[in-house]
Amino acid sequence: MKRTVAGLCMAALVGLTGSAHAQQPETSGTGTFTLTGCLDRANDGTYQLKNARPSAPASDSKQSSPGTSAGATGTSGAADASKSAGNNAASTWILKSTTDLAPHVGHSVQITGRMSTEEARDVALLLRAGALAARFPGVRFRKMPWPGRDDRWPVSWDPIVPDELVQAGDSLLRAVHTPGHAPDHLCFWHEETRRLLCGDLAQRTNTIYIPANLRGDLIDYMASLERVRALRPAQLLPAHGPVIDDPEVLLLRYVNHRRQRERQVIDALRDGLTNPPAIVARVYPSLSGELVKLAEEGVLAHLIKLVREGRVRRDGDAWHIMGP
Repeated sequence: MKRTVAGLCMAALVGLTGSAHAQQPETSGTGTFTLTGCLDRANDGTYQLKNARPSAPASDSKQSSPGTSAGATGTSGAADASKSAGNNAASTWILKSTTDLAPHVGHSVQITGRMSTEEARDVALLLRAGALAARFPGVRFRKMPWPGRDDRWPVSWDPIVPDELVQAGDSLLRAVHTPGHAPDHLCFWHEETRRLLCGDLAQRTNTIYIPANLRGDLIDYMASLERVRALRPAQLLPAHGPVIDDPEVLLLRYVNHRRQRERQVIDALRDGLTNPPAIVARVYPSLSGELVKLAEEGVLAHLIKLVREGRVRRDGDAWHIMGP
């Protein structure tokens, strides 16, 4: 008979290989989840749910985030993954709880709690990778390396290097390193048709979220936009949304948008605002709730860029403009 334990929040996720997944910050919302498995306690005192099988997280957030669709796709993606992974979806979860779990150790338990939509997206991706590896033992998993983060996956990665030609059916695609949204972000260029599979570099309906605390980098992102503009693509095929038939128009709009946002951040600093929350309240006056945190990440990315360019200095939690 299963025991039910409630009131948990997710601290970390351990994949099938036993490698740890760092805790993600709350982002564009939270959702409920259910895990079923055998509760154990490790030598270091942490509680682990062994052979756990998660159900679909249900989103509690109805708002869309500024410049990203990650919140909407995160929770629904986890739902799809848990269904498709089937019996291969089991993994080990490390739990952080305000509830005394000691009486339940050694028993089969069902746990309910909450996870952020960023965590839900990670769960979806991990389950898909584990399910594919189990179903197709000979499959290769390939990506641009991200040291310190790639080992959370329950699969081994073969590296893709910039400018490598990757076989895709009867065609060859050239890997184009386009960091900014993430340090391991790649686009894939089809020379014959001048089409670029652009991933999360761009999308028609939104600007792209630059998560400063997850190694998002605005200087890199601006350089990536220029790198793609130099290719003069005929079309962009993004990971989210419709095909982009006017790449130069969209990419130039992206560049101008970032420059305009930077001017707003600098104006706020000149007016005596010294931290991301205060600047967000000025630049995004209509935002509320979890969307404010996303906006603060974006402002932080701008501030870090300005520091690296020698135009702003940081004193602890305060940021100050340099020069007139």
